[in-house]
Amino acid sequence: MCLRPALIVVDEGISAFKLSIEQILRLMVNALSLSLDLGLRRTFRLVFVIADVNQPILGADFLRHFGLAVDVRNSKLLDTTTKLQVNGES
Repeated sequence: MCLRPALIVVDEGISAFKLSIEQILRLMVNALSLSLDLGLRRTFRLVFVIADVNQPILGADFLRHFGLAVDVRNSKLLDTTTKLQVNGES
């Protein structure tokens, strides 16, 4: 008898993906609850996945959850809730 790990389907609108129990446990080990201060006069608290990358990444799910928008042309992060903005680095 062979057993496959159960799959969990995470549905975020259009993009649905499947995670195995093994992948979830690995993510849980490499996740950390953090509060970010992005200079927009409010704190952004979320569980972040820790990854070994060259550049810091804020995903589209984070931006959507907190009502943030990226102005690529002007290198700004816009807060659609408070109407504040901060300059980014290019």
